[in-house]
Amino acid sequence: MANRVGRRRELSPGERKSRRRRVLLVCAATLLALELGLRVVMGNFAQSRMLMRSTDPDICLENRPNIDLTYTGWLLRTAPTRMRTNALGGRGPAIPPRDDRLRIIALGDSFTFGQGVEETEAFPQVLERALGIAGVRAEVLNFGVPGHGQPQAVALLEHRLLDLRPDVVLVNVFANDLSAEDSYCLRGRGTNPLGRELLLNVYIARLAYVLASPLRRIAPPTEADTLGTPEERYEAAIARAVQLGAERGFLVGVVLLTNRATYQDTRLCRGCTPPHDLLGETPAHVIDMSAVWEELQADIPAHFIAGDDHLNAVGNERMGTGLAASLQSWPEFTARAAK
Repeated sequence: MANRVGRRRELSPGERKSRRRRVLLVCAATLLALELGLRVVMGNFAQSRMLMRSTDPDICLENRPNIDLTYTGWLLRTAPTRMRTNALGGRGPAIPPRDDRLRIIALGDSFTFGQGVEETEAFPQVLERALGIAGVRAEVLNFGVPGHGQPQAVALLEHRLLDLRPDVVLVNVFANDLSAEDSYCLRGRGTNPLGRELLLNVYIARLAYVLASPLRRIAPPTEADTLGTPEERYEAAIARAVQLGAERGFLVGVVLLTNRATYQDTRLCRGCTPPHDLLGETPAHVIDMSAVWEELQADIPAHFIAGDDHLNAVGNERMGTGLAASLQSWPEFTARAAK
């Protein structure tokens, strides 16, 4: 009797099949609930829908032309903002015909693009308004591309934008631009279409990607070795921009958006030489925004998007007005603006 009571009854094939079905249904329901919950709290990652692989390997990534998307954040959901590009992939409306205004092109990454704020709130457009208030008739064209470093930004200028005939080109430098992952395309990132679609459309996959980020090791450079270190590529890109400026008649300003400490503390840039300590022999005008950056860092909730590294509208306003003041202390700029 005791043996019969303690013996576990063997399930029939039909019962085993039914149990497996129940387990699968529970797992599927759990994953579905998690996916739906993540879609409530996570952003839609729309900047990746805006980006496309460039046909020019030097440019690497470009904004898709004539696109109009709503962005709600990368990791955490934020207030929806519009991502609109013109025929050349610049942020904002169609570029008007050249007139007598000072034409400024702003190059950079998502920080310049103004990820998470409206196009009129991004600091290049704040710069345009601030210069106008100061009596400088200028238009600022925002050609920030998320993921760009200086080599890609200067290649975009050389291969796509010279026909715009700028008076001034601002090459904006953010904290991770001289990091070990500056060679986005050389390292093969963004080349797997299946992985990209998973990150775009399956929020569980994106959460797993984010959680695994600290565990990923940066692959050693391969082709990038022949192109030098990130610092050497940065210096070469700025030198090329200056050369283009001399040939085409525009000024080049290198805008250092953060201070030395932030460059060195950024996770992927520990050990990098801050760009403040480079360009010693390159005749580029350097605009150091360290003081403004430190002011913004002193009150992060007031100046940055919650759960994001990007400036909010208030932070962009301060950066744009600060940059306008710095430009007006640049003699060559004021002379050009007075023409």
